[in-house]
Amino acid sequence: MSFVGGAECARNVALSRLLEEHRAPVVRFLYRLVGDQGLAEELTQQVFVRAYGSLQAPSATWLFRTAMQLARPHGRCTAEGREANSLVMLLRRALAALPLSLVPPCCCTNTKGSTTTR
Repeated sequence: MSFVGGAECARNVALSRLLEEHRAPVVRFLYRLVGDQGLAEELTQQVFVRAYGSLQAPSATWLFRTAMQLARPHGRCTAEGREANSLVMLLRRALAALPLSLVPPCCCTNTKGSTTTR
């Protein structure tokens, strides 16, 4: 085995370990940022593709920083996303504080298309 081949093999082993050790935490981190499990898994894959293509050996810090950069355009981590989430939370708290007799029935459709009536 040549020196270059040995170094490439060692790098692949290190990246495999990094993937095994940090994949689940990166998915959870991204889920908290974007609020969608499928998107979080897709972005996680992009993080590790970038890690594989990186010239330097990526660290956990590098992984999470890259994850945050990839998540930015997708929702909760944008200022608009945070503002929308905080308004929704305020509305939910206000409705929860009302006596049940004052809460009008409503029909809500979530992002997955299912409808609930309250």
